[in-house]
Amino acid sequence: MPIDVTCDGCGARFKAPDAAAGKKGKCKKCGAAIAVPVPEPVGGPAAEDDMYDIAEPAAPAPAKPYRPATSSDGVAAAPPYKPPPTAASAAMMARGVVPKSASAGAWKKSNNPPAIMKVLGIGVGVILILLGLLFVSAPIMAMMNDKTGKTVRFKGVFLGVAMIVTGVTAIAKAFGKMGG
Repeated sequence: MPIDVTCDGCGARFKAPDAAAGKKGKCKKCGAAIAVPVPEPVGGPAAEDDMYDIAEPAAPAPAKPYRPATSSDGVAAAPPYKPPPTAASAAMMARGVVPKSASAGAWKKSNNPPAIMKVLGIGVGVILILLGLLFVSAPIMAMMNDKTGKTVRFKGVFLGVAMIVTGVTAIAKAFGKMGG
């Protein structure tokens, strides 16, 4: 049990270790010589509480063991899995290649894609609609200009209609009107 000591020079109070009993030391505040008294036997007067513990810092608290959070049913939740880096990923990082973050590609599962994906969807949709109109109009124009009465194949018309429908669908998905 630490020994209560008071400096006669400045009045500072602190606790000295048991091993210092009967020895002399210096005050940590003013540097005056202090004699550490020998403690009284166990049945002696009770020591008053000391507010200041200047002689030795308190020992650090022991580390608390890791306890994972538990769910409502009392089962501990598993910590997130972080696989060790492979030799290939270590080599890539050595060359300055930054690995993907954990949230990379998360937008694919959300209903809010990045703006560039919306722009690309609209652009692809417009191109498909224009190509579809070309495929639809070409056979029709050929039939109108043909004076011989030959039948024109309509495969191009069906392909053009399919392209138009696909383009409209791409634009609608880009605007978020349809599920995908």
